[in-house]
Amino acid sequence: MRTSVQGYDLVVVGGGIAGLAIAELFARSGHRVLILEKAAKLCTVASGNHHEWFHFGSLYSIFPQNQFLRTMVGGIDDLLEYYAHFEGMNLCVGENGNLTSTSTSEAWFRDQLIEYIVAAPNDPEFLFYKARSILDGLKRIGARLTWEFAIKQFVSRHNRFYKFDWRTGPASPHIAKGWWWDYSNSIIDKFTDKDINLDTNTHFQITGYDRPMNSGNIVAALTRSLISHKGEILLDSAYEGYQKGPDGLEICLKNGTTKIAKKLVLASGKSLVGHLPGFGFRNVASPLLIAYPHVADGNVVRLTPFVSETINHMKHYVDGEPYSLIGGGYSADPNCPAEIEASKKGLIERARSIFPRLEKAQFVEVYVSQKTEVGKKKGHRNYAYRILREDNDVYAVVPGKFSLAFSLAVSLYKQMTGSAPRKAGVHATNPDISRFVDRMYHKKRVASHLAGNDSGQIVGAGREV
Repeated sequence: MRTSVQGYDLVVVGGGIAGLAIAELFARSGHRVLILEKAAKLCTVASGNHHEWFHFGSLYSIFPQNQFLRTMVGGIDDLLEYYAHFEGMNLCVGENGNLTSTSTSEAWFRDQLIEYIVAAPNDPEFLFYKARSILDGLKRIGARLTWEFAIKQFVSRHNRFYKFDWRTGPASPHIAKGWWWDYSNSIIDKFTDKDINLDTNTHFQITGYDRPMNSGNIVAALTRSLISHKGEILLDSAYEGYQKGPDGLEICLKNGTTKIAKKLVLASGKSLVGHLPGFGFRNVASPLLIAYPHVADGNVVRLTPFVSETINHMKHYVDGEPYSLIGGGYSADPNCPAEIEASKKGLIERARSIFPRLEKAQFVEVYVSQKTEVGKKKGHRNYAYRILREDNDVYAVVPGKFSLAFSLAVSLYKQMTGSAPRKAGVHATNPDISRFVDRMYHKKRVASHLAGNDSGQIVGAGREV
């Protein structure tokens, strides 16, 4: 067995967005860091398959509890405090204390807000006769009674967000406390989008504060910073396990080599289920639908208490060409092919009914993305990041959302070192990172179609998607 002669302060297993953010922050703060990634590029598994929707808490304003909303808004606080020095981190605080964005070639966030189309309690889906069973009917009646309260809370929290003076921060505890006295219907608009097949008489529209993102720019920026601060990356390097040795932790790779480190962070996503079976990690599969040309012009989310009847649409671009990425409230056990196929079928049928232009798309593909969460109860989704301590010098983490990787990195740094990380770093070089990064999966698929390499699978032609 070959052993590294020089040890690291920290080895991070997993080169997804969580592992990359953690490694960058530690390297920026003066630590010797190594990332071990089993794939050929960084952020190409779960972090390369999501729908590029950056969550600032807007969606979670509809939840009755405050936990998720506070965590998501806290992500903005951390971005402004610890990532403002990145050229592409284009969120900033305006002269009047409002949150705004600038346009740059390396922008992390698109200068667009996501619109929420909200089902009103008079929508037919709340009616008993729409139910699949008596129990489902009773749930629909109950949902109708509570949905109006949820809507008022949603509006109140949005009003508080838009009125907040970001110069006074932090915002997370303040915005989550939005209540009846913050309610105003001034932010409610009539829903009129002709691209979307929903009843304009039973839906209304609210401008949210989530945004589409350019995750490739984010990954590239963090990778450049990591390399500039002498962080190291080993690709095609699968983790086997660790043991304690005389010089520190001995981190074993499947190719037979060993790395020595003072501390170890496992940020390996779905592999955590096998590495740490007693910690309650679970993997969840969710389908996403790619369509070119785009089937709607807006970035929209349809809100309803019935998860299977939600839908979201993000308009993305590759090489200047717009296309659609559609998701919904569908999830499945990644080890159950029947569940996966049912979730894909549900999304396809829902997308067809909501977006009429989908039938004329040249290219359509449904693929399944996976994410790792903590929690054993099936059907209960956990959207928060988690830090778990496996041993004195060994931690396991999941980001919950791509959006929360930055807060996760900051929190983990404080927990592991007892101090705050460095808020800014000097990029002494501009390294070539092409060997480390790649495009998002959905961007590669559309680009392949545009290049004439893939005709796609057409939903309307009766072919399997």
